Amino acid sequence: MHARRNALTLLVAAALSAACGSSSGGGGSVANGGGSSSSGDVAGMSTTDMTTSNFSFSPAVLHGTPGQRLTIHLSNASGTAHNFTLEDQKINTDLPSGKTADVSITFPASGQLVFTCEYHAGKGMKGTLVSGAGAASPAASSNGGGGTGSY
Repeated sequence: MHARRNALTLLVAAALSAACGSSSGGGGSVANGGGSSSSGDVAGMSTTDMTTSNFSFSPAVLHGTPGQRLTIHLSNASGTAHNFTLEDQKINTDLPSGKTADVSITFPASGQLVFTCEYHAGKGMKGTLVSGAGAASPAASSNGGGGTGSY
């Protein structure tokens, strides 16, 4: 019981430490529910890690501020090829099994944008970019995977 409490304390401290990171993209903190993330200042652009596996994105919901730019470092550790498609921003990037790729997105002026894996969207492999404090759409939460991230 004592070890469990210590592990929980360390986890909370790590999450708070990550949330205190700086980002010049206007989103402030980086907090990612489950996946790894990093905050960086590369020409005013934040970065985060996203994994594809089991027909889901993790995290599946990314929160940011209107107009904020974000570089997503995609990694595919599964045995299946995946894809990151954000039609509204003309992004369509293949991600072969065992490979990585970077995509740069911009959060919408308001509301939400849905991104998908064009190969597995029918299996629920979708996610959402959310500007401001709006709730994520059912499209992102129905894929069964992933956490959320704030940027």
